[in-house]
Amino acid sequence: MEKLTLIKVGGKIVEEEETLRNLLNDFSQVEGYKVLVHGGGRSATKLAAQLGIESKMVGGRRITDVDMLKVVTMVYGGLVNKNIVAGLQALGINALGLTGADMNLMRSDKRPVGEVDYGFVGDVKEVNADLLASLIHQGIVPVLAPLTHDKQGHMLNTNADTIAGEAAKALAEADYTIATWKSFAGELQEAEDILAKTDASQAEVNEALEHLQGAEKELQKVTVTLDKTAAAVYTGKTTTLKATTNDSDAAVTFKSGNTKVATVDQNGVVKGVKAGKAKITLTVQNPGDAQALVLSKDVTVKQYVTSIKLNATKKTIYNGRAFTLKATVNPKNAAYKAVTYKSSNTRYATVTSKGVVKGIKPGRVVITVTAKDGSKKVAKCTVTVKAQKATKLKISAKKTTTLKKKGASVKIKATLYPSNTYNKLIKVSSSKKGIVKLSASKIKSGKTVTVKALKKGKTVVKFTAADGSRKSAQTKVTVKK
Repeated sequence: MEKLTLIKVGGKIVEEEETLRNLLNDFSQVEGYKVLVHGGGRSATKLAAQLGIESKMVGGRRITDVDMLKVVTMVYGGLVNKNIVAGLQALGINALGLTGADMNLMRSDKRPVGEVDYGFVGDVKEVNADLLASLIHQGIVPVLAPLTHDKQGHMLNTNADTIAGEAAKALAEADYTIATWKSFAGELQEAEDILAKTDASQAEVNEALEHLQGAEKELQKVTVTLDKTAAAVYTGKTTTLKATTNDSDAAVTFKSGNTKVATVDQNGVVKGVKAGKAKITLTVQNPGDAQALVLSKDVTVKQYVTSIKLNATKKTIYNGRAFTLKATVNPKNAAYKAVTYKSSNTRYATVTSKGVVKGIKPGRVVITVTAKDGSKKVAKCTVTVKAQKATKLKISAKKTTTLKKKGASVKIKATLYPSNTYNKLIKVSSSKKGIVKLSASKIKSGKTVTVKALKKGKTVVKFTAADGSRKSAQTKVTVKK
């Protein structure tokens, strides 16, 4: 807990209007968390006298019989307490008046009868530090009256100094490790016992105080940390939140604020159930009434891809041609929708990161689409690449070609269409031997062949696609002399 100021004021101060006003003005200026504990003063005595109830005091301590208990409950828990609360509210302080019975704040045992029977007077045994700290952290200023209860239906008059001391100890205990606090509390009790002895020597007192101061120096603040600054997990998967605390004696527990989104076991293993956010709370609890240290972390549960749908599961294309394979991931709220594409054989077909499939040569491949979120979900498309045959063959020569004399020549270019024709070879032949000489019997599409005149005559030079498409073109060649 951050710095806390606990102030105890006597009843004489709070029962006089001017001193009360000054007290509340000063109290309102105190920075940070704060608690006010008040006594009862003489107001209970005055009211008791008006009601014809005799006030009995022994050694300055009030004897609280049944009738007096009614009076102090009315005065301490009502008139005095509520006047203080009203005054603080007027100063903008969100105060809440409480007795020990309210929300089981402070439980006492009725003081045993000894030399003196104090009646309904309580000795504090238990303080609900969790409640008190919770109110304080909400910006509420507790105003504690000197009244407790025995959890048996009885109110008990309790010394305001005791109320203040027990509240302070309970809140302080929340801040320290169990071992160091136990040591300090033991030394504190020993010191209190010695100081209560009428025959205690100064040496005993000094030794007790020395031990107490040593234990105070050894007090160690409780710390707890989580290893992750941000936590995310996919549905059906787990992640572990590791807690580290310096209080080995404390009980460490985990709890999910929304088990429909994520669950957590006591080892901090968080399992994603469905997409959303869940607050995982870590509690480090000291035994007894010590205020628990609480840390919370928002865990984001991400939805895995459950399936991938493709716009095609089978596709036939020609070499050199392409198509786009589109992938749609399900469900729509999947956290990470990216996918990868892979070809089973890039010699036949390739695929880009955007799903563009291109046929390279005749064959069959499988394009595998995989979700990148780790869900291992895949989808496949079988691609058959066919050989593109020529649909047209064009030559640069006209239907007739004339060579004026022996030795004359002409170059003829031949081109296959479309451009992705798989077999780009073109056969070249002459219908009559000896009339012309061809520079090659086969050429590639887009290349030329030289036709040279050998002797007078006529022949047909023919160009034919070698892919079996039967596409051809020809020119009639005449050699004049």
